[in-house]
Order: sequence, then structure tokens, then C-alpha cells
Amino acid sequence: MNGDGIARRVAGGVEVSGRWGFASGCRSATWLGGLCVDDDSPRTAPPASRWVMVPADRAEIHPSWDVIGLRGTGSHTVVLPTQVVPAAW
Repeated sequence: MNGDGIARRVAGGVEVSGRWGFASGCRSATWLGGLCVDDDSPRTAPPASRWVMVPADRAEIHPSWDVIGLRGTGSHTVVLPTQVVPAAW
């Protein structure tokens, strides 16, 4: 998904927050997330990225795309409020 997620290593996992648009099928998903910029990357190099997923009940879905003929895709915006994602996930 396209978006602006930020991830930073903390005790027990990764602190993440972000927003991703056009998340097709998100209303039916059991896990949601997106690609994040790794905030711990050296500033002298291109930033590393980290894929972060959480159970769907820890994410917010914001209806943002409702066009005639394509409503069934469920392509809305997924928001992860700031939270710690355990490393095991």
C-alpha cells in the first residue's frame, strides 16, 4: 500500500504510526498494515523500510474511496495510530 508510515525500534518491538490509501479489501481483512520508513536508518543512506502488520482491530479504516462501479473493492484508507507492534508479529 502507498502511505507515510514511520517505524522505530523500541523495547519489545517497533513503534509505528502511519496512513495508507487505497487498501483494497481492508474491511474483510483480519490483519492490516503497510510499508514504513525505518526511522532508525542512518541519515547518510537511503532509508530502510519495514513492513508492519497488526490485527485489524488495532487499525482504523477511514472510508475514502466510493466511486460508481468500484465500490466492491473496499479501497479505503488504513490508519495505524501510534502503537508498539511486538517483534514476533
